[in-house]
Amino acid sequence: MGVNIKQMTKKVQKNMTLDHDTKQKIKSALESFYAERPSLLDFELKEECMNFRIAHHLQNLFGNDYYVDCEYNREYNLSGYTAKKIADGDEFIVDMIVHKRNRDVRVHDDYLCFEIKKWKEKDKNRLKRDREVLEVLTGSTGKFSYHHGFHIILGNKLKDTKIMMFERGKKTTEDYVLFTDFFKDEE
Repeated sequence: MGVNIKQMTKKVQKNMTLDHDTKQKIKSALESFYAERPSLLDFELKEECMNFRIAHHLQNLFGNDYYVDCEYNREYNLSGYTAKKIADGDEFIVDMIVHKRNRDVRVHDDYLCFEIKKWKEKDKNRLKRDREVLEVLTGSTGKFSYHHGFHIILGNKLKDTKIMMFERGKKTTEDYVLFTDFFKDEE
């Protein structure tokens, strides 16, 4: 997938600092997901099932401030709702987003986006594609305006979960960070 950022239209820069409250909500949602018994990780289930449960916990934490949606593949533009497409014309579906549903194309209410995989995912091309999508969705040019993106690899246990964060179209760390290290300032 050759993402051509120059082909994308200009968008408004946004405040990129991940605030303590939002980081705490993500941490709490993951903790709640791992605390569920029996754990969905004990079964051979598709990732969409797990993503829904994490989204459920996030929605409870965000309340009425934002919507948390899974498998979201639509954007609203002057033509109405259309499939989300990146510069090379590829359609894509992002695993989970936190946003305000809005029909005013001048207002960008995209907040967080997530690509989530199980630790068993071995397809390196699929993982690379997820990271490329997060780069586009959080980029400083283009039609999307997500403040923060997260590529989460769910570990067999919470402590083994790995997180990579994206801002302004770039990774904030060179590699994945373990859950405990990513949230160490939230203790």
